Amino acid sequence: MNRKLFRGALAGILCTLAVAAISIRNETYFGTEWLLRDFTSEHLAARRPPDPRIVIAAIGEKTTRLLAEAYGRPQSYSRELYAIAIEELRRAGASVVAFDILFAEENLNDPEGDRHFAAALLTMPTVLGADARALPHPMFRTAGGIGTMGIASSELSANVHSYLLLDRGTPSLALQTWRLATSAPREASWRPALNGGDLRVGRHTIPTDGQGNLTIRWRGAKRSRTELSYKVVDFEKLIIAATADQPPEKLRAFEEQFHNKIVLIGFTAAGLLDLRATPLSPTSAGVEIHANALDNLMNGDFDVVVNRWLVFPAIALLAALLGLALESIRRQVAAGVTAIAFIVAALAIIYASAHAGWILPAFGTIASLALTYVVITVINFVAEQRQTAVLRTTFGRYVSPQILDHILAHPERVQLGGERRDLTILFSDIRGFTSISEASEPEQVVEMLNEYLTRMVEILLDHGGTLDKFIGDAVMGFWNAPAADPDHPHHAVACAIEMIRETARIRERWTAEGKAAIRIGIGINTGEAVVGNIGAEKVFGYTVIGDAVNLASRLEGKNKDYGTEIIISQFTQERIAGAFETVYLDEVKVKGKEKAVKIYEVRCQ
Repeated sequence: MNRKLFRGALAGILCTLAVAAISIRNETYFGTEWLLRDFTSEHLAARRPPDPRIVIAAIGEKTTRLLAEAYGRPQSYSRELYAIAIEELRRAGASVVAFDILFAEENLNDPEGDRHFAAALLTMPTVLGADARALPHPMFRTAGGIGTMGIASSELSANVHSYLLLDRGTPSLALQTWRLATSAPREASWRPALNGGDLRVGRHTIPTDGQGNLTIRWRGAKRSRTELSYKVVDFEKLIIAATADQPPEKLRAFEEQFHNKIVLIGFTAAGLLDLRATPLSPTSAGVEIHANALDNLMNGDFDVVVNRWLVFPAIALLAALLGLALESIRRQVAAGVTAIAFIVAALAIIYASAHAGWILPAFGTIASLALTYVVITVINFVAEQRQTAVLRTTFGRYVSPQILDHILAHPERVQLGGERRDLTILFSDIRGFTSISEASEPEQVVEMLNEYLTRMVEILLDHGGTLDKFIGDAVMGFWNAPAADPDHPHHAVACAIEMIRETARIRERWTAEGKAAIRIGIGINTGEAVVGNIGAEKVFGYTVIGDAVNLASRLEGKNKDYGTEIIISQFTQERIAGAFETVYLDEVKVKGKEKAVKIYEVRCQ
């Protein structure tokens, strides 16, 4: 493995270690992890239908309103009401009844109702809700089971994700109900496991975390946030069925929905303070949470949160692979697409695992991969900046800035070869420079030529042109390569006019200094040419070749014949029509061209 690839793999591992360290107690980390898990839980819950054996008899807004006149508020209902409900459910053939309601005290205002309720508890398997610190009153312990109603809160999350199976040795409401419904043994024992510990009940194994909490595997799609996902029957309908005369067929149809069902009775009205936030809804009724936990127990279908310290080594390996891939890719866009592909693939694995019941750290995975991409991008950016600085220092004085920028932006194109492009080519030349050279000292000639060429190149570059080369005292430039320039004919002609004006200023100053008076001629043509790195394997330059180049050179020489300063071809004239003052000169046949070409003079005034 070369040094660069090793650097990429190491970056992935170190980024994962950094995320793992942050995950120890960071609130932002856990908050984001819970958000991703909640999104997945809600989506998967919609694909899992709730167990039809579970029915909720809901004491909701409608029930409280209809029963208010006869029975008052739910908190003060006579236990006689619940006794009637039990008797009706027994007649309907329900298998178990569970109350998500606390019966810790006697109702001193209605002792007869309490006695009736206690007697009803003996008639069928019933579970009473309890608080571990306040069990039901002794007279109600004739029930088949007592189950705590405490619901575990999640670390750094407002939503309920877990369910406490045993509270101070007392089974939960769902666990106790499951025991009665399945005749599972009462004895339970803990067994250590990688995820924290398993609860063994007879031949059944229930996975829990280190605190004995069952991770709820949510079930059921909802049409709205307020409805319940399980089969719901309004509680008052049980009372009406038991106390009001109804046609036998209607009563039989009503009671059929409870036959061999587990019925959970609980509060769902918003004003009864038994609402909790869950991944399914910010206002889930407590009885629905018990129903989901019971559903998991009935079907042996559980979610297991995999210990993140067991997963982070695998994440580190994945991040290392991403680092290797990124360091082997040259283009930043491709690197970004690769990083996204890794993240999408990781999320697909996490989603599939959640579907199978294994909860993996989604945010930890995403953060590790994203951080690896960012770190490697920054490292490569810094390295490229250093390399660019070296190249600019080394070559900046020898090639035009455009060519240098093109090379730096596309280093893969620094090779032999070229491409056809629509270009505008300019040639400028000093008239009679040989005579000037012979009449002046060599040092003065070099000084004059350097000043003149410096200003010509500055003007060419200011107008967006690319300097091709110097041919003695001649300057060759072109437009629309390497950078695209849709208005290149216009820019080339404007550049030529500025060159003529600047030459006039130089000539005026040189004449005053006793130096030679110079004049220049410029030829411009627009057409298709080959542009690129052309030359030998070891020595090549960025230049243009083709008939369009030759024609521009010939036009520059035609200025001597017509006594002009700027001549353009008909191909350039067609592209700048009306933008500059031009005069038709002639139709000439230049060397290398079979057809005559119309030529025009560009006036500089």
